[in-house]
Amino acid sequence: MHFDLNPTDRDQAAEVERLIGLGATRVDIGQGDVSWVVMADPGGTMFCVMRGVVPPEPAAFHSADGAGGTT
Repeated sequence: MHFDLNPTDRDQAAEVERLIGLGATRVDIGQGDVSWVVMADPGGTMFCVMRGVVPPEPAAFHSADGAGGTT
């Protein structure tokens, strides 16, 4: 499984720096000039940080009953 992360509250550069602060490292797998950053967690599992910022899910998406209603 491979994760592509899209930050919802910061840009790509800030997210990459945050992840490096948590122990992740940048990885060069020969990806060349692309819009995403390939990284690895401390255990070596690779993932990508995408450039685009996606809006957060609406609060109803995170409801306790899973029905999409308000909590």
